[in-house]
Amino acid sequence: MNPYELLYMLRMDDRRAQELIYREYIGIVRSIAASLTASFPAAKPYREDIIQEGSLMILAAADRYREDRDAGFSTFLNVLVHRRISNAIRSICRRYPNGRNDTLELSSDLFDCGVLEEAIPQTNRMLEPEYYTEYQLAKERYDKAVERLSAEERKILDVCVTESDKKSSAEKLHMNQRLYYNASARIRRKIITEVMK
Repeated sequence: MNPYELLYMLRMDDRRAQELIYREYIGIVRSIAASLTASFPAAKPYREDIIQEGSLMILAAADRYREDRDAGFSTFLNVLVHRRISNAIRSICRRYPNGRNDTLELSSDLFDCGVLEEAIPQTNRMLEPEYYTEYQLAKERYDKAVERLSAEERKILDVCVTESDKKSSAEKLHMNQRLYYNASARIRRKIITEVMK
């Protein structure tokens, strides 16, 4: 059964679909938990708890997933589970900062593979699946809007993006400042209208 059929059945409150989707995706949760807990000795004794935290995201992902986005369900689930497990490990490492089994070993391996950065609170909104998909859609709309511009408008846009001073931008395009300002404002309006659709 494909994931979209399972999602449909879940939305129709089918209990069997809950079991099927759990069995289908628990492997992803276990592999993410194994890879993240392997790098953090403090989290190893809590591996089953961490897996349970991650497995909660299976049904949450099914509930939040929107088919009209470009990401597949397994990708969306992977991001949510990774975030939830990273938060669980972070919480464990804060709760037990001292002790033989509850310390973080800051070896060079952790820095080399980027695992330590994943356990530190992230402020990057691109890691949020909803924000990331919205960003991707807006980027596609921006690219289409730029493609629709005439050659002259694209030339003005290129100068507008690379030059910070309006006077030097206008001189570079051999235009007076007022004409350049009006043209760049018109281009911005066109792009904003397309992106905000």
